[in-house]
Amino acid sequence: MAPNPQLRHQLEALPQSLRHNFLCQVDKVGAKKIHPHDVVRTVRALEVYYSAGQPMSELQRRIPPSYTSLILGLKCCNMEKLAQRIAARTERMLETGWLEEVLTLRDTYGADLPLLQTLGYRELGRYLDGAISLAEAKFDIVKHTRQFAKRQMTWFRRTPGIIWFDRDDPNLLVSVKAAVHRYLERLQNTREKSFALLDGLSRPSSS
Repeated sequence: MAPNPQLRHQLEALPQSLRHNFLCQVDKVGAKKIHPHDVVRTVRALEVYYSAGQPMSELQRRIPPSYTSLILGLKCCNMEKLAQRIAARTERMLETGWLEEVLTLRDTYGADLPLLQTLGYRELGRYLDGAISLAEAKFDIVKHTRQFAKRQMTWFRRTPGIIWFDRDDPNLLVSVKAAVHRYLERLQNTREKSFALLDGLSRPSSS
């Protein structure tokens, strides 16, 4: 992906904590791999997302890794409960200054800042522009976040090999530990077989 100097300049002007928060919104998978204080990788990941329209982690996923991996997933809840959780989260964020944050960003960097077109910020921007009411903005945030979560689940379902766990299972930790233990055992057995094969090939023939 070729650099986008204008977008990069905008991104570099933002505080790193805010940059990483934006990355968590648009590319949760990639954000987990980037330290919150890693400016260079955070800026690059956001630059790729806003230039390509796809998370960098998804673009990288097209290249299969050369190593084995254990992928664990947590099933959250059904869509109805998820919508309730999203609505509650939206209210908490507004109560703790989300709208004021959007106002500050618009006043400082302008309403055309690409990051203000992300989920939630876009809807609050429409409210500040007088296009919709605050109640409508909240409704749209919940609806669009739910749609985004649904797309995420569709994406994860296409990812082979994920072992899913119920987050509300009282024995969750025990089940996860057991899955990790089984994976490590299989990995160890595979390595031992590989070493045995290499050892056999390295020995001179008795014939």
